[in-house]
Amino acid sequence: MKPLATLATLMSALLLPTAAHAALTTPPAQSTEQIAEQVAAEQGNARAQFNIAWRYQQGDGVAQDFAQAVLWYRKAAEQGLAEAQFNLAQLYLSGQGTAQDTAAAFALLRKAAKQGSTKAMGTLGIQLLQHHEEPQGYTEAFDWLQKGARQGDADCQYYLGYVYQHGLGIKDPAQALAWYRKAAEQGQAQAQNELGSAYQYGQLVAMDFAEAERWYSKAAAQGHPEAKLNLHYLFLSSNGLSRETILAAHQYRQAAQQGDANAQYLTGLMHESGKGLPSDIHQAAGWYRKAAEQGMAAAQYKLGLQYKNGQGVTQSFSDAATWLRKAAEQGLATAQDSLGQMYQYGLGVDQNATEAVTWYRKAAEQGLASAQTHLGEMLQHGRGVDMDFAAAESWFLKAAAQGDTHAKWRLNGLFENHVGLSRQDLLTASRQQQAAQTGDARAQRLLRQLYESGKGRPRDDAQAAAWYRKAAEQGDRVARNNLGKLYAEGRGVPYDWSRDVHWYQLAAGQGYAPAQNNLGNMYRYGQGVAMNAEQAVQWYRKAAEQGLSDAQFNLATMLLNGQGVPRDEREADIWFDKAARRPPPQP
Repeated sequence: MKPLATLATLMSALLLPTAAHAALTTPPAQSTEQIAEQVAAEQGNARAQFNIAWRYQQGDGVAQDFAQAVLWYRKAAEQGLAEAQFNLAQLYLSGQGTAQDTAAAFALLRKAAKQGSTKAMGTLGIQLLQHHEEPQGYTEAFDWLQKGARQGDADCQYYLGYVYQHGLGIKDPAQALAWYRKAAEQGQAQAQNELGSAYQYGQLVAMDFAEAERWYSKAAAQGHPEAKLNLHYLFLSSNGLSRETILAAHQYRQAAQQGDANAQYLTGLMHESGKGLPSDIHQAAGWYRKAAEQGMAAAQYKLGLQYKNGQGVTQSFSDAATWLRKAAEQGLATAQDSLGQMYQYGLGVDQNATEAVTWYRKAAEQGLASAQTHLGEMLQHGRGVDMDFAAAESWFLKAAAQGDTHAKWRLNGLFENHVGLSRQDLLTASRQQQAAQTGDARAQRLLRQLYESGKGRPRDDAQAAAWYRKAAEQGDRVARNNLGKLYAEGRGVPYDWSRDVHWYQLAAGQGYAPAQNNLGNMYRYGQGVAMNAEQAVQWYRKAAEQGLSDAQFNLATMLLNGQGVPRDEREADIWFDKAARRPPPQP
């Protein structure tokens, strides 16, 4: 049985006198008028004093006034009325109408308990447990709870069970269960919930989900929040076990012992999940093996997973692959997907991306979302299959439509790149290659971007440079500028500033602003050409006048510092302002 809550939480019910203790604290119906009752109270009638106090506490016929309630409860309590002593004690505990005073509350509770008030016995017992630094400590608490429990008070029986369960002075699980049962049979909701837990987890009683359901239902019907939650989750199973199967657990186990493969598999599921049968991963593996050896695909898959993860058996990737293959060859999609992973990562088999794709595809075509995502990833990266963004997107969409969060994440990043390629560029990568091979300069440039980004084609700087060169030699100004950048960075071609400048000059001469700005940088810093600030300013200005913000900023800096041009702060401010307001154009 799982601990329910702290003692402070458990006490919440006891601190609601009129709701939780109506039998003790609610006064009997009065036939006299309130004024007559007031007279009787003022003349010292304890019952009338109690009734007036109760009305003030509840706001029944009078304005609610806890201070007046304390006043009249005190008068009745001093005359020895147990109900008044109990209610006044609760006001001292809660600090309503008076300063909070635990010692005064304890004194009043003891007086009421000694007069036989079982509600006082229960409250006093729990309060003593909370304040066990008192001399009597747990012993007095236990004594009062036991007295109340033996007199048949359901709350005392429940709390006594709680004491036995959690070892508050004395630990005895069997006694805890016995007292919980007594309280539960009287309708005590917390005890009913605990008894349901005992049957669910097989603690001190044989596991019995039907009994667990019965007791949880009783507590839930009374509004017990944890019982409602327990009832909701009682039959939920990640293994797909039905309520009917779980309730028939022992019949299935008997059938399993007689050799029924389906019953053996279900028995394994119940042991693995702890639903219907005690949680025992080793028992689960044993039953899966019996069913797997009879050729049951689902059991073969489960046994394969246990070998893969080392659950209930010694971890063995080769054994995992063996059992997963048996299930996969029978067409079980989950096994096909798992076998694909074994091949992709070389677990228990030789790593083979092509074989992984084969198994992923089989499972994906059966509609398994995880396999659809895995197949999409292989197509996205060109692993074991030609890179194909259109096909990758298609499989990701299928998986995402089933709620696969990994597929949704993959879709979000599928077309992201740093070289300005559009979704359409990536989806038409194969056609771009065909066009590039026929001499289409734009296709050659796009193909280079595909190779550079690793999107739509495997990343390959040398291939990127080769296709840029083809486009550049045909006069494509963007390709010329980008080929110059490759020479400047030494990516796919030897590092060579002079060739960098050559391609920048060609593109700049065609009026391409990014190339003009790049050429300005080369003159400014003397990279590949002799340093020449005047030339730098000229090229910066050409690009700046086309709206390129990087060039506008560079020109403003030269004007501010008087480099290659007379110093002019006013014009510099103009170009700084333009640079701040306009984003750089896409290539």
